Amino acid sequence: MSAKITNSPCFMDVMARVTKERIRQQELFLAGKLSFTCASHTADDNRKLRVLVEEVGEVAEAIDLLEAAESRGDGAASALRREELHAELVQVATVAVAWLESLEVKP
Repeated sequence: MSAKITNSPCFMDVMARVTKERIRQQELFLAGKLSFTCASHTADDNRKLRVLVEEVGEVAEAIDLLEAAESRGDGAASALRREELHAELVQVATVAVAWLESLEVKP
C-alpha cells in the first residue's frame, strides 16, 4: 500500500513517540517493575481494558488541568499541561498498540 497520510505532517513523529513508549513499557516489564503489558498473553482482555480506561481517565484529567491553566491565562502552565496531555495520549495509543499485538500473535 502506497497511500500517504497527507493531512498529518507529524504522523511519523507521533508514531515514533508511541514506539519509544512501547519500548519503555516493555523494559519496565522485563525489569520486573510491571507485572504485565497489554501485549502479554498472561493478562485477559478485561484487565487490558481496565488499563486502557485508566489511561483515558488520565487524558481527561490532563484536559481538566489544561483548561484550568488556560482559564487563568497562565501560559507557562498551559504549555506544561499541553505536553502532559500529549504524553497521556501517547500512553493511550501505546496501550492500544500493545493490546493489538497480543491479538495478532498467538501464544
